[in-house]
Amino acid sequence: MIIFPSSRFVVALFVSSMICSSASAAIVDFRSGGNLGSLAGFDLNDSPPQTFSIPGFSSLSITFESISSSSAGARINSNADRFGVDSTGSGSGTDDSDEFESSLLEIATFSFNQAVRITELDFVSFDDNEEFQFAGLTIAGTAMNLNGFDVLDLSSSPIVLAADQSFSMQATSGSIGFQNMNVTAVPEPSALLIVAGFGFFGALKYRRRRRKLVISGEEKMVTV
Repeated sequence: MIIFPSSRFVVALFVSSMICSSASAAIVDFRSGGNLGSLAGFDLNDSPPQTFSIPGFSSLSITFESISSSSAGARINSNADRFGVDSTGSGSGTDDSDEFESSLLEIATFSFNQAVRITELDFVSFDDNEEFQFAGLTIAGTAMNLNGFDVLDLSSSPIVLAADQSFSMQATSGSIGFQNMNVTAVPEPSALLIVAGFGFFGALKYRRRRRKLVISGEEKMVTV
């Protein structure tokens, strides 16, 4: 006996496959030489916001919104190994570490133009007794260390940001460098409705074209 799948099953399979194919994922690298390397050296004189497209995505971009520090001349900067905030203040206010210094209250704020899901954060020089805040999440140094690297795996509980939602990076204890994040673009609700609509009409067409099954000289339709 041949069993044909039901139209509801076809709709669910179609929508699921379309959602998976429409959710793009990539690493957003803040280090110089990374795909956001052009951020290096931007300071208050560059008049934030500054927006950068992200390679690997068709339309996703990130905007550098603002920067703050207790020292003068704050700027975001990076090298081949890390990203952070530098300051040109004199004496103890001088900072050229390309890290986030908690003693100088260094904060950088960004936003994505689309809703995103963040599943991994990569740092450097993140010691056990230090803390970092990312998008309101407090991260302890003891949570780091994945295969010898300062990596926080968020795949089981990702950070979800809405389109144009501001989020900040700040070391609340110690001096910490940021490297990159794993990001997946979340399909907009309107896009999901369109996908579901295509799935519905596709299922109707499928149902109409389904072959009739002949059993013992009698026509029967068998569905699950």
